Amino acid sequence: MVPVTCLALPKACGTLPTVHDCGICESDLHRVTGFSTSDFRTQFLWIGCRHPGSRSARWIICRRATVMGQRTGIEWTHATWNPVTGCTRISSGCDNCYAATLAHRLLKDTYLSRPPVVDSPQNREDPFAVRLWPERLAQPLQWRKPRMIFVNSMSDIFHAHVPEAYTRQVFEVMLEASWHTYQVLTKRPSQALRFWERNKDLFDGGAIPPHIWVGTSVENQQAVYRVDLLRRVPAALRFISCEPLIGPVEVDLEGIHWVIVGGESGLGHRPVRPEWVTALRDRCIERGVPFFFKQWGGRTPKAGGRVLEGLTWDEFPNANYRTR
Repeated sequence: MVPVTCLALPKACGTLPTVHDCGICESDLHRVTGFSTSDFRTQFLWIGCRHPGSRSARWIICRRATVMGQRTGIEWTHATWNPVTGCTRISSGCDNCYAATLAHRLLKDTYLSRPPVVDSPQNREDPFAVRLWPERLAQPLQWRKPRMIFVNSMSDIFHAHVPEAYTRQVFEVMLEASWHTYQVLTKRPSQALRFWERNKDLFDGGAIPPHIWVGTSVENQQAVYRVDLLRRVPAALRFISCEPLIGPVEVDLEGIHWVIVGGESGLGHRPVRPEWVTALRDRCIERGVPFFFKQWGGRTPKAGGRVLEGLTWDEFPNANYRTR
């Protein structure tokens, strides 16, 4: 594998050649980075290779300075906001984590430039150790046009290494910039409940308001217990994300207002079975819960498409919210 160099360049570099101008075929891009040409186009200005085909070959990947928060290829949101990065694996759904892959490849130099929250020799060498980026806290306040924002797509805001005072700051921004809709997804719903119990004053002692959606990941039946914990979180809108769906899931949707389902993608992806997906869709129809089918998955996120039994399922909790 040839070495990869990531450079964050100003927007003026947009005049540089595209991946095709450089003669780089998509299969080479898959082999070296694990991501497709289409994945890069929304996040990078230019991809090139010095001395292609030689032992000294070096890929140059010029990342958009605005990639964090401006655009995303995730179909069920408009933007990502990452005031925290890094996480730790806690269940089988984490085995092929896309965020960890990005952290160890394209974003490695950026992440290693900052000390981790738990500053140990091991964590200093781990680009996916939890790190705080307070300079990003104000980003939603700068985005005047309302949008749906996936909070911490590269982390978990309720990770034990994230100081509670910092999590509180994140919620303060969400409460202030209330013209946006925030999607807070966690594999640690018990920590979300604990945060609410200790910070009720943020919400005037009531529920988390309707523009802040709180969700949990459920990849198989072993993770369904998280839904019971999520139901205890007094949020106006709760959702579950069955992505990657790596096993059948039978779940009670009482108190759940949205379900996302998607197959796994990337190197080593585990195939999703159609009956797992249709069972969840049918349960949503039965309970009147909006259902969003994100992808079948495969070598790349787009490889299998999004059509389920002849239809694209793009349902949201509120008819006024639609992705681009």
